[in-house]
Amino acid sequence: MKIISWNIRGMGSRSKRRVIKEKILTSKADVVILQETKKEVIHRKLIGSIWGVRYTDWVSLPSLGSSGGILVMWKTNSISVMEAVIGIFSVSIKIQAINGQDWWLSGVYGPNKVRDKDDFWEELAGVYGLCGPRWCVGGDFNVVRFPSEKSNGGRMTRKKNSKSGGSKRIFRDGRASKLMKKLKFLKGKVKQWSKEEFRELGKVKQELEAKLIEIDLEEGRGGLDDTQRREREALRFQFEELVFKEEAFWRQRAKVEWAREGDGNTRFFHNNNEVKWGLEGINWSPISEERADWLERPFEEEEIRKAVFDCGTDKSPGPDGYSMAMFQKFWEEVKGDVMKVMEEFFQNGIINAVTNETYICLIPKKSESSKVGDFRPISLVTSLYKIVAKVLASRLREVLEVTISSAQGAFVKGRQILDAVLIANEVVEEVRKKKVEGLVFKN
Repeated sequence: MKIISWNIRGMGSRSKRRVIKEKILTSKADVVILQETKKEVIHRKLIGSIWGVRYTDWVSLPSLGSSGGILVMWKTNSISVMEAVIGIFSVSIKIQAINGQDWWLSGVYGPNKVRDKDDFWEELAGVYGLCGPRWCVGGDFNVVRFPSEKSNGGRMTRKKNSKSGGSKRIFRDGRASKLMKKLKFLKGKVKQWSKEEFRELGKVKQELEAKLIEIDLEEGRGGLDDTQRREREALRFQFEELVFKEEAFWRQRAKVEWAREGDGNTRFFHNNNEVKWGLEGINWSPISEERADWLERPFEEEEIRKAVFDCGTDKSPGPDGYSMAMFQKFWEEVKGDVMKVMEEFFQNGIINAVTNETYICLIPKKSESSKVGDFRPISLVTSLYKIVAKVLASRLREVLEVTISSAQGAFVKGRQILDAVLIANEVVEEVRKKKVEGLVFKN
């Protein structure tokens, strides 16, 4: 395998791109890492001008204006890339090896500013934690190992003799990871609050119940004055509020929705797994260019907000530990971070590894489950993943009626599968009345 790492210092001019393409084709490389692309958007036409689009795939880190930018390209007919992670200073891809020993390749472009150096090394440490020992790095680090390697610049800097025990914050994988870090920190605080809030819940409830019983007994012995009646009303209000909190607490822990609904769709899921899908004979109705442009437009705050508030609040949380109730209740506080995540996803089209983490929950199909087939897997994804999926699904829903045939009776809003059953019954009955010979096929 041949790998090229090259700081091209921009590729805006056509003549520069010609030189880049000539060098790449001459080298017969399988992977190409380009630093300092100075391009905020990398599109297919640009890739074609420097390498060709046939059997070529890529992932990129946009530049900040005319500064920085990383592009990693590879030939899909010679290597297989399983995963990609985009950071602030790096782009990493996971390559599937023939011998099964998968490894990571990272392209980096180090910052020029001294104040960003600590963040740069912390990001590389985080990438190493993700990739492990089978890791290859190429790029422009913008650092020197020894003073003798330095070619210019002053001998003294404002950082001379400064000491630091390390940065208090770690930056990895871009905006999505930053938000996930905030949520993780908040989860610790919420857990601490929950312990303090609910630890004495049962004890306080018993005390209130005892006071209410005492007042009721007092009423039976000789009646209550106005002060005692007001006290009883206040105690009842407190008692009912505690009961509500207790029910909400245990409802979250026990996941009543699963207990109530159980595994009623076992037959559907079992049969669904046995279906072999094919595309032969299926006629697809293409969508117009206007609708395609509408699907690919930048995300708007209102549609993201609607997606958040359309999600159920009592669903089981994923690895981040949050249900959508938190995002709905504190939307004004978190919307800025969520919008940044959605903007980054729109530019790159990649959900990073932290946001894409999933818990697999195995639901038993029967009382005595001993084999893998006796369980139905349910994926519990992160709240950010739910938001991204909900926004994309909402957009696709708007064009389904155009691309799906009018004969399709199910899984489309406004259509009922029973309509097809009624039509089939009417057709069969009409044939019987006319006494016409025919065949009925059941699919």
